Amino acid sequence: MQKIQNCSFWLSPNFLNILCIITSWVIMLIITGSYRDSNFPLNDDWSYAQSVWSLVKNGKLEFTCYNCSTNLLQILYGAITSKIFGFSFVALRITSWIFGLMGVIFMYLLIRRVSVSPRLALVAALTLSTNVIYFNLANTYMTDVPFFALLTASAYYSVVTLQDGHRFNYIMAIVCILAATFVRQFGIVFLLCFLLIYTCKKRFKPKAIASSIIVIATVSILLWFFRQLLLSTADGLPEAYSIWTDYFQYLATKGPLFTIQHMAYRIFVQIIYLGLFILPFSLITLGSFLFMRTQKERIIILVAISDLLILLLFIFNFAHLPMPLSTNIIFNSGVGPLLLTVVHGIHGPASLGESFWTIVKVLSCLGVSISAGMLITEKFLHKNQQIEETIESKKYIRLLFLIFFFAYISVTSFILLDRYILPAFLPLCVLMATLLKMPKTSHKNTGYLFQFLQLSSFILLILCGYFCIVTTHDYFAFNRARWQALNHATNALKISPSVIDGGFEFNGWMAYRPKLRQGPVKCTDIITNDGKKYMVAFGPVPGYPILGCWAYKRWLPPYTNSIYLLEKTDLAPAKQAK
Repeated sequence: MQKIQNCSFWLSPNFLNILCIITSWVIMLIITGSYRDSNFPLNDDWSYAQSVWSLVKNGKLEFTCYNCSTNLLQILYGAITSKIFGFSFVALRITSWIFGLMGVIFMYLLIRRVSVSPRLALVAALTLSTNVIYFNLANTYMTDVPFFALLTASAYYSVVTLQDGHRFNYIMAIVCILAATFVRQFGIVFLLCFLLIYTCKKRFKPKAIASSIIVIATVSILLWFFRQLLLSTADGLPEAYSIWTDYFQYLATKGPLFTIQHMAYRIFVQIIYLGLFILPFSLITLGSFLFMRTQKERIIILVAISDLLILLLFIFNFAHLPMPLSTNIIFNSGVGPLLLTVVHGIHGPASLGESFWTIVKVLSCLGVSISAGMLITEKFLHKNQQIEETIESKKYIRLLFLIFFFAYISVTSFILLDRYILPAFLPLCVLMATLLKMPKTSHKNTGYLFQFLQLSSFILLILCGYFCIVTTHDYFAFNRARWQALNHATNALKISPSVIDGGFEFNGWMAYRPKLRQGPVKCTDIITNDGKKYMVAFGPVPGYPILGCWAYKRWLPPYTNSIYLLEKTDLAPAKQAK
């Protein structure tokens, strides 16, 4: 009997699906090759790595001018990793791989908790793992993926708490969201939403209110201590910490009408991106949603989705909006950012093409139309008498993630980068999963449509996975060539890094090296390149002698590109821009 039970566990849908998730994640990392010859910073992670380096090497906590996150937890686990394996960007990147996998697994467990279908939970998890922003950031030491993983873990325990009310799950939810808050401060948005809904579910009992007040007070005190910690460091409060206050002051000078228009456009951009992010999941969810509806209701749903799709495409064409609408990770040439100085029309890799981005635009609008169509029609259609009534806890779960969704996209609408949109994927997935109820009897004539939507979702997941792999491969290939050029300049040619414009990551990382640092570092010291005699560029520049050329192969589109090490001369044009 014990052998039969053990066998049933190893063959259970949950175990097999999680095994599938782990296997696919490892395969994607292996094919991408981001672990090979990649001991260099990417994007902003030089800033976070510098804090780890300072703590490990000097025993003191230091924050760079570009650090605008409450990332104390990230620094601590990065320091522990570096103490064990030695400091390197590869070692730090491994922690992001682990958090990335953790986020995908908790996404599966979360959707499994609110949905009856293991298949639906698996598709949600794979939709996340094949998200190009998520996968790209999981190959860096950025704060986004650890934050998302901890946020998803907190969301899972929050759902369990609302379902069974056990104290342990409540404590785990608070611990996880507290951990997330000390990776990125956006975590406090979910904390406030959860405490509000939890107190509401407890019918505002004094014990629940007191518990929420204690949690909020504790988090506030910890954040105050963190700010005092920043002020006590050698350079004081990082320069980038003022970006929010500066931006609010800028909006205040423009007036309320401009602020509303500004926020409305950026919320629109977030919704469009979320439509693209969630499309594989929305397709299979639509199949299940139609499965439990009558023929008349199905027609209403499909007409609503079609009308929304036509409206969105009309808005795009009328306003002449190009894709991609936002930047930081997704660029017209793939994923990046490819942060090198642009000189006299010498730009980065070629765009993926207008046709490609037109397809992406249509798919984004389709994802929005399906998601919005399901959420809207579910409220207006008559309740199907053959469908079980929603239990009370599910109503609170819906309310929690609905409030969090709108609160989060409102906060991030002030300063919008495409990677900031990613956490909104979480509540949207949960909201769509909660639309599905168990029908007591199924309706006929849905078999072919359901199979078509399942097949479309599966094909789209494969295409998204392929796009993740090839674009992340190209991103690392570009950076390997760049750092080969920079290492040649500093090691073989004995050129001081202080006179090399090697791009944002190189300039930032070198600005904090003890032998090169001269007093407090400012953001302008990293961005500007005036007075630097050497530079790394995407191509040759007239009047700039070429000191070396390093080729790298791209997979999308397949061709060979090159990085150039150049020497500036007095005869060469001087005007440059980032």
